[in-house]
Amino acid sequence: MATATLTRVDELAAFKEELKRVDLKVDSDFQKALQSAQRLLEMSDREIGDALSVSRPSVNRWMNGANLPYNAMRKVVFDWIEKSLTSKMRTIAEIERSQRLSSSTPVAPLSYVAKSRA
Repeated sequence: MATATLTRVDELAAFKEELKRVDLKVDSDFQKALQSAQRLLEMSDREIGDALSVSRPSVNRWMNGANLPYNAMRKVVFDWIEKSLTSKMRTIAEIERSQRLSSSTPVAPLSYVAKSRA
């Protein structure tokens, strides 16, 4: 499980670095970046729309390239993606840390606990 988690964090970090090289003004770059973010963040069109205060159909049109936002909104979207990736990486790291701690903490058998209280 820890290996899969590390791989996931690495994948998110790599995508976050890749975003820095994306040209927001290029429609296909924006569309691909948004699609990748949706997959990596494991979010639906509705969840992305709610986070960005836009409708689910708008997000769907962005994903399909039918209608793309203006450059100012693209910047808002990219800022949100970056923050969401950071948050997801922190969450995964916290889960991993918690799993390590719980698996390394010895637990006294119930019979021992009962005897020590008597």
